[in-house]
Amino acid sequence: MILCSALLTACGNNEQQPPVTQETPTQNSQSTETENSKKLKSQYPDNKYNIELDAIQEASTVRAQVNTEQGELFVVSKDKEEIGHIGVPSVFGAEGDLTFRGNYDVVYKHNGSEQVIKEFNDLIFVQKTDKPISLEKISFKEVDIFLLTPEYMASRGYNSFAFGINKGNGGAFPIAFKTGENEQETINYAVDHFPKNENEKLVVTTRNTEEENNEQGLKEITYTLDLSKKQFVVESE
Repeated sequence: MILCSALLTACGNNEQQPPVTQETPTQNSQSTETENSKKLKSQYPDNKYNIELDAIQEASTVRAQVNTEQGELFVVSKDKEEIGHIGVPSVFGAEGDLTFRGNYDVVYKHNGSEQVIKEFNDLIFVQKTDKPISLEKISFKEVDIFLLTPEYMASRGYNSFAFGINKGNGGAFPIAFKTGENEQETINYAVDHFPKNENEKLVVTTRNTEEENNEQGLKEITYTLDLSKKQFVVESE
C-alpha cells in the first residue's frame, strides 16, 4: 500500500529528485554530462524514441494526477525511473523534450484508503516539463472516464489509457477497448477531436493519415460501455 503523503512528498520534494533542465550547458558541463551519459545504461530494450539518458532515480515520483468527485488518481513511479530527453526530433517528440521511463502504478485514493488499480511495465512519458500531467474527463450517467495520455505529441493521433470511477459506489478500474475478438488497452484519437459522450455512447474520431488538415482521413468509431466487463465495445465504425 502506498501512502498518499509519501506520494505528494515525492512529487514536491525537489531535493530527492535529480535536477532536470533544458538550459544550454557550457562546454565543460556539456563534456561532463556526456561522460555521465556514457556511464548510464537503460534497463529497457532499445526503441525508436532516440532517448538520451540523463539520470536514474529511485525516489517515487507522481507523473500524472487528477482530483475527482469520488477521490484521487495518481500515476506513480516505482523501482528505478529513467530520466532523459529526446536527442533527435521525430514523431515522438521535439529535440530536448523530457522523457520519463519505468514501471508505474496507477493508485486510487478513496475514503481514506488507497488501492493500485493498474500496473504499467516499461511506460514512457514524453513531456515539455517535469510537472505531473493531468487526466482528462468524459462523464457518463453511471461512470466518469479519465484518459491518461503519456505523450503530448501525436502523429496519427493521441494514444490514451482509460480509467473509470463508478458514480454509485466510488470504485475505480481500468477500462479496455474491444473490437470483435480483439481487446486493447488504449484508444487512438485525432488531434483536435477529443472523444465525447453522445447519448451514452463513446464517439472516437480517428485519422488514417498523418496529414492533420485532411478532413477526408477522419473516421468516427462508436463504442457502447459494458460496465459489467469494464469494456468499451465497438458498436459501429
